Amino acid sequence: MSDNKTPEISRRKFLSGVGTAAAGAAAMVTPGLNVQAATTKAPRWAMVMDLRRCIGCRACTVACKSENHVSLGRFRAVIQEKTMGTFPNTKKAFLPLMCNHCEGNKKDGVPPCVKICPQFPGERRKYR
Repeated sequence: MSDNKTPEISRRKFLSGVGTAAAGAAAMVTPGLNVQAATTKAPRWAMVMDLRRCIGCRACTVACKSENHVSLGRFRAVIQEKTMGTFPNTKKAFLPLMCNHCEGNKKDGVPPCVKICPQFPGERRKYR
């Protein structure tokens, strides 16, 4: 056996290198990549939630309803609940599901939820 050791590489460095290489390759083969057009679009907002700290209070659903002027009886955000374990050792987990304000597909620009919703066919709020 030889004493040649293979260099150790951490999983993080490996995945970082693979991701960088994939992004670079995708940028090189994308036809008509227009960087200036991408910077002139309106900002796309996001909400980050630490699911480990969610207690199911539904404050996020109330905030969404208030911010987006959602009518009474309707919600764009819901909280899924799951009870795990057996009595008396039970634990509840909560998963907030928020509206993603999708751009829709390239064909018609309509998000899938708007297409299938029987209450609001074709209706979508315009954002600045």
